[in-house]
Amino acid sequence: MRKKGFFFNASALLLSLSLSACFDTHPIGQFEQSIQGHYDSDLSSNGLYSIVASIHHGASLWRTSDKERVYNWNHDKGQYSQIDQVSLSGSGNIGITNIQKTLVFWSSQTGQSMDYWEVSSPVTCIAQNFNGSLYEIV
Repeated sequence: MRKKGFFFNASALLLSLSLSACFDTHPIGQFEQSIQGHYDSDLSSNGLYSIVASIHHGASLWRTSDKERVYNWNHDKGQYSQIDQVSLSGSGNIGITNIQKTLVFWSSQTGQSMDYWEVSSPVTCIAQNFNGSLYEIV
């Protein structure tokens, strides 16, 4: 039994070492999207867009190819909102922002809000599928 455990552990170690060799550990690029911190963030599946809930500037949609902030999204017009959670569809076409029990759905094509929801309990997590047609709100 002892030998079997040794071989199992050695095999698991060898497998994990060989798998780690498949991944490049160096980033291909980076840029600052929040100066003093953020509450939440998400990246589109293709890596072209990101959404960041900054501690000072509400939520921002970023285009990663040229490191440009595309839109600032806030729940109250004319002032920064303290966004708790964000989600970006895999395609990057739909963003969701959340403050407590309030969700706003945004179009990354126009920057305009598309829908507004009030839910009965505070939201702790948001996820959506690739095209933004299915949501999971916890």
